[in-house]
Amino acid sequence: MPRVFVNGTILAGQSLSGPLDCRSGAPLLLFLPTQWTSSRISYQLSPDGVTYWDLYDRTAKEIAVNVRAGTVARLNPEWTEVALGCWLKIRSGSSDGPIVQTANRDFKLLVET
Repeated sequence: MPRVFVNGTILAGQSLSGPLDCRSGAPLLLFLPTQWTSSRISYQLSPDGVTYWDLYDRTAKEIAVNVRAGTVARLNPEWTEVALGCWLKIRSGSSDGPIVQTANRDFKLLVET
C-alpha cells in the first residue's frame, strides 16, 4: 500500500497539535523533532475535524507512547487501525497532564493509504 507523510506542528506554548488528516489511511510512524520538551505523547481523534475526543483503549487507559527528541516512534497497529478515516491530534503529555512545548515542534506522521 502507498504511504504518505502528513506534516504537523505543536505551536510554542501549546501541548496539542493542529489537525492531521488520517482519513485516507492509518498512521504508522511518528518522526519527532530534534528539540522536544520531554514528555510522552497521547492522542485525540475526530470523525469530522471539528470535535475531538481523547483516545483510550478498551480497559479505559489513555493511549500514550514514550518518545524522545529526534527519534521515530512506531505506532501500535491495535489503535492506529481505528484512526483510519479520522482526523488526529497529537498531544505532548496526557489529557490529565499536558506538557507545554517551549518552541514550535514540527513533526511528520507516516500514513499508510
